[in-house]
Amino acid sequence: MQQTANISSTFSEYCTGYYGFGFNGQENDEEVRGNRSSYTTEFRIFDAQICRWLSVDPKAIKFTGISPYHFGYNSPLIVIDPNGDENVVTVGNQGSNIDKPNSDKKGDGSYMYGNNTRHFLERGLKEAIKLKAKDGNEKTSMIVYNTGQYSENEINAYKQRAIDAKIDFYEVKSADEMISYINDQSTQFHNNVEPGGRGGDPITDFTYVGHGSPRGFLVGYNDSDDEQFDVSSFKKKSFTDNANFTLLGCAQGLSSNDMKKHYPNSSETLFDQLLKFTNGKIEAYTVTVTWGGALGNFVPYHEGYLYPSDRNNGTFSRDFVPPSKRKVIMKGNLK
Repeated sequence: MQQTANISSTFSEYCTGYYGFGFNGQENDEEVRGNRSSYTTEFRIFDAQICRWLSVDPKAIKFTGISPYHFGYNSPLIVIDPNGDENVVTVGNQGSNIDKPNSDKKGDGSYMYGNNTRHFLERGLKEAIKLKAKDGNEKTSMIVYNTGQYSENEINAYKQRAIDAKIDFYEVKSADEMISYINDQSTQFHNNVEPGGRGGDPITDFTYVGHGSPRGFLVGYNDSDDEQFDVSSFKKKSFTDNANFTLLGCAQGLSSNDMKKHYPNSSETLFDQLLKFTNGKIEAYTVTVTWGGALGNFVPYHEGYLYPSDRNNGTFSRDFVPPSKRKVIMKGNLK
């Protein structure tokens, strides 16, 4: 081991006179501890003589099951030690393809969401900017489902705005591709994934903007019943134990107990799943959310949630929901 280090050192100095970087590409700190015995990283100092960090990981609170002095999940051959974890904002399909019937259009042909099909895109970008502002060192990504409802010009405009805000922007063509990015940082356009998948870069904050229901994320609204998913599609290792979830889809804050008034046989809902998935904060709405007015704006509806088929045929009445009950913020109870 020592012989290899000396050969590397001799080669580097012979070729360049001096090589100032070492372990994980970090800067040597030779004036303090001697030749290649200490490395200064952005957040802490590594002692190469004893192979230990001299201070705790600044994000140690997110990895309570591992020593605060660990490096790369104790797997330095598989993962690197990133500056921070990742925030992910997912944006679903607001309308439908231009060649297909659009259930979001009213009888007169106008669009029910204020004649603007970019509400989800605009709100998704605003949410991503908000997360980026929380921690500028933390990677923030915006994942947009698009099978033709957004034009190339619209996508390019939002992508440029995201880049200007130092936010990574990815376009996906299916629910499966969106899940692949969430779990493994992989899409057909983005394949620079470490061998261990997302393992070394778990998601800290997850935001969903799109059509929803108590059952899940309807990212491919009007495309196909297959273009949706729920928490069962997530890999637990891809999220920190204290990951926060913000859900801006319809009625994604309803539990199975809430649903039993009209649906006695209700199974586990999306919100039920999240409560067991994280110890972080979950923020969601218990009613339909109505988009309109200023671009990217929405308001919670004043009546209780029903599945669209039951609303349309009048199977059940929709009770008034007071403002204080239209939104829920709760801490998860992961065990």
